[in-house]
Amino acid sequence: MRLILAILFLSFISCNKNTVDTNLLIGEWEFSPPNPEYNEDSSVSTSYYRSDIAFKKDSVFVISDGFFRRNEKQNLYLGDDSKYYVKKDSLYILAPDTKRYYSRFIYKLTKDTLAFQDKDSSIYYFKKKPIRKADKTSLNQITVSLGACFGDCPINSTSIDDKGKLIFYGEAYNTQDGLFISNLDPATFREIVHELNEAKFETLKNDYGDYNVTDLQSASISFIKNGRIYKTIYDYGRSSPKALRRIINKISYLYQTKKLNPVDYQYPIISSRFNKISLLDSESFYLQTLIFGSQPTQSSFTPKYYNTSFLIKSENYNDEEYDKLKRSVETDGRFFKIQDKNKNFTTFDLGYNFFDRNEVFKNK
Repeated sequence: MRLILAILFLSFISCNKNTVDTNLLIGEWEFSPPNPEYNEDSSVSTSYYRSDIAFKKDSVFVISDGFFRRNEKQNLYLGDDSKYYVKKDSLYILAPDTKRYYSRFIYKLTKDTLAFQDKDSSIYYFKKKPIRKADKTSLNQITVSLGACFGDCPINSTSIDDKGKLIFYGEAYNTQDGLFISNLDPATFREIVHELNEAKFETLKNDYGDYNVTDLQSASISFIKNGRIYKTIYDYGRSSPKALRRIINKISYLYQTKKLNPVDYQYPIISSRFNKISLLDSESFYLQTLIFGSQPTQSSFTPKYYNTSFLIKSENYNDEEYDKLKRSVETDGRFFKIQDKNKNFTTFDLGYNFFDRNEVFKNK
């Protein structure tokens, strides 16, 4: 009888023992089709297959494209990390929206290859990313802007800085629209800068996207160092490296995790298009943050650049009122004469010429 019980016990242990080496999971994995012709049906849930993923200690799972929940045509960002565990030959990941675990059969796991097999027998391959030493570039501020698409993509701009300030402007299709400020833990800013250095953002191209495809969302991200724009990257149609897209997501949806304080702003939000210079949206939003912090002045100047900007839309806004939101902006680069809600002008002094200091514009 004891022999039978021992055999049953050993059988139970062997049936529940993991058949893969879970230590091999730890690290970052890049979605890597086995051949160039690989073109899985786009209806497949890209969130769980095509994203780059990472497994960290303490059972932390990270997905580059983040977790989302759709709510009344809006994106509710649920973060980019969750929990996981391995049982026998399957991986179990906690879905933040349902609070339930979903499983993926581990088809293959070696030190450099990971493959999942879906219920329809499709196999999805990942390649282990080599461990790279992070750069050490310091930044003082980061601005991100998301543009419109043919649909209900969120249109917004976000600024974060090393002083612990978050500024958010939601234009349309956000969980909150309008202008807001909030506090940001400086440690969060340092963490994002570290992730940018891990992604080697300095070596990335300034422009990504297939412009033969129309109606996709654009995004731009500007990095500010020592009071000037250090670098700006433009992404059309989510074409930039996944590590950068993950950071753009994280910054753009930070407002959903913070207590926001609304700002009653009587002036327009500065447009990116001047008569002689075109900025990217994240660059013009950086300029906007500088205007927020500048002082009114009675100084006179000779305008060189002109701009038509728009007041923040009211809650009961309709498209027929579009022209009523237009306001004029005149500047020489240092002084900005801006027309307010009542069409009165106020001049703000940045203290220096914005366009001259930011030589990045000279290459456009």
